[in-house]
Amino acid sequence: MIFLLAGLENIPQEVYEASVIDGANRIQTFFRITLPLLKRAITFVVVADTVINFLLFAPIYLLTRGGPTGSTNLLMFEAYSNAFVYANMNRAAAITSILLIIAAIIAVIEFKILKPEFEY
Repeated sequence: MIFLLAGLENIPQEVYEASVIDGANRIQTFFRITLPLLKRAITFVVVADTVINFLLFAPIYLLTRGGPTGSTNLLMFEAYSNAFVYANMNRAAAITSILLIIAAIIAVIEFKILKPEFEY
């Protein structure tokens, strides 16, 4: 949320004034000025949230420890369990490597989809 607020603060006020002079209403101003100029901040927030969600570990460990019969088990928790509970470091390293590759691929796809059309 703070990143989006910083992005809003970064948009020059003159652009909004020009849109009012050109006769744009609030909806047009939002979709044609605010949203395109916030695309870089939105891209950062989406990619960061995706990567953080893939690497989520602490809440699951603290709250459920994998839950009953592994119902809340995620890849990062599985890597932790293999490394430190079952002492299977090779499998934990493989899980972590695959998780890193998946997160990187998804981040690249998100960057391609949310690529801004212009620089200002």
